[in-house]
Amino acid sequence: MKRLLSLLVTGSLLVTPVLAAQTGVEDSFPAVREPASFADVAGGSWYTDAAGLCYVTGLLNGTGNGNFSPTRSVTIGEAATLAARIHHILNGGDGTLPEAPAEWGQVVLTRADGVSVGLQQNQSTGFWLDEKSLQLCFNLDESWKAAIGQTVTLTLNGTNYTGTLNWQTQNWKPPFYFQPDFHSQNYQQYYDDLWDALWRPAPGDWSRNTAYYLETVLHTGPDQINGLGTTATRLDFVKLLSLVSGDLLEPINDITDFPDATQETKDVVLPFYQAGILTGTDDYGTFRANGTLSRAEMATMAARLIRPELRQEFTIKTVDDSRYTLTPLDLKGGKAEGSWSTSSLLPVTYEDHWALYRADGSWYTPEAGTAFLDANEDGLVMMEAADDSYAVMDSTKDWAAVPFTPNWSCKLLGDGLFISQPSYGADPILHDRTGASIATLTGDGHWDVLSDGLAPCLDESARLYGFVNTKGQWVIPAQYIEVKYFRDGYAAVKQEGGWGVIDTTGKLVIPCAQPSLEHRGGPWFYSSSGQWLAADGSAVPAAAASYNGQNITLTGNYFPCGTYYLDRNFQPVTPQIFDWTGPVDENGQAFVGMDGAAYRITLN
Repeated sequence: MKRLLSLLVTGSLLVTPVLAAQTGVEDSFPAVREPASFADVAGGSWYTDAAGLCYVTGLLNGTGNGNFSPTRSVTIGEAATLAARIHHILNGGDGTLPEAPAEWGQVVLTRADGVSVGLQQNQSTGFWLDEKSLQLCFNLDESWKAAIGQTVTLTLNGTNYTGTLNWQTQNWKPPFYFQPDFHSQNYQQYYDDLWDALWRPAPGDWSRNTAYYLETVLHTGPDQINGLGTTATRLDFVKLLSLVSGDLLEPINDITDFPDATQETKDVVLPFYQAGILTGTDDYGTFRANGTLSRAEMATMAARLIRPELRQEFTIKTVDDSRYTLTPLDLKGGKAEGSWSTSSLLPVTYEDHWALYRADGSWYTPEAGTAFLDANEDGLVMMEAADDSYAVMDSTKDWAAVPFTPNWSCKLLGDGLFISQPSYGADPILHDRTGASIATLTGDGHWDVLSDGLAPCLDESARLYGFVNTKGQWVIPAQYIEVKYFRDGYAAVKQEGGWGVIDTTGKLVIPCAQPSLEHRGGPWFYSSSGQWLAADGSAVPAAAASYNGQNITLTGNYFPCGTYYLDRNFQPVTPQIFDWTGPVDENGQAFVGMDGAAYRITLN
């Protein structure tokens, strides 16, 4: 559960007022140590000054070995610690957060002979809570079996509760559990203490003091400090800064909106645009609320907050409406299922049936009693009947490629192909779009991910992966620890040095040196190191850095981004006005939804 920041904006009303005035904030953050020269921070980069300032003022440290790691993602705990340090300094402290008391978050079990054990959530000698029954279960050593059925004491946040130690046999739970005696104790207090202790970091956890500060000083509430170890988003950090910025957000920009503003984000994010702390991730001011927060981004926002002279005066560029046109669709009262759309097919549901709207305005309506399962860019559609049999239909025609048969499974592939499997464990059969059988797929290939005529396959003797063709013949020899399937002529592969990319000939086009790679369509790959890579050797636009980690995928020559489109230079082609966006064909056309209606969009 990521509950930490869900109510931070409301919580900010309870925060101790910031003491430093806008004009004197620099005095609160003097240099406390000599500047450092980080090996991975190039001179003149957009974050160089910010990284240096955050270091000399003690707000941030390096990451070791002379590095700052500007592209490394940040956890919520790290972001919260920086925000808490800022608040602590602005209110007369030195940035060293107060120690959490020993009893804060304490979970200790003590038996009658005085032996006790301190417990941490989900540790080998820890506790696990069955939320449905509020049963607290433990992993304890064999000596505790003698205490089964005996009175024990559970200490939560310094308060003692008596009960019995019991044993349960459900193998998905730890074996010991505590049954409180509610006849002589306050159930509500036990309930509150239990949940407080559950979310508070245990003694020894590095984020413990941060969580204590969030709860007791910034008043986020004891049930909101879970998830400090999860990756922070850009919105997470701005919400945290909104807690500690006080009167430091004097407007210098006349900005009233940004492209991807929502009801949730606008109130908290817009003041940071107006104050010049945020400028967006592109010329259009796109915020990317769910984008991964990097150390460079975190340092830049913090530096602009504590040094007003670093803030940016700017205007937001508007998207050129001439780059797209919209044509409304008449769906005859049906509801567009946009998440299932292809560039040429739009599933439409009604109260008692479904149909497919074709890009040319015609319809395909299947026989009654069938359920829509899948469609692909080749125009093939998979359906299921009430008796669990399958059919594959060619939507470019009004006939079924394969009629309903009692197949055990069926899967659509690319290139106008699909596979069926008559029964569990049987060899899959490869079909063309007319339903004709091309081959029976034997061997150990992963036929459910056959693409570009190749399927991943494990060489059992070598325990390495390669690729085989539809005849089961090795095309790319087994030489990889792990592989992903081909798409658009490329596949990610892993060797000892990391992940790389090969083409269909087996040529290594990106060396195996990346911690992980995600294929984003065409020649584009995203590395968990924060880099975008082009497998065809073309330059990656600088704007790609704005989309590190965001799940956008190239279709045609555009990236659908949920509510808008980017071009190959990672620049917006449309405003963020759509409810959903579908994949784009080679002619720049797609289905989109806006305000509950469906449209055909043409991008140029």
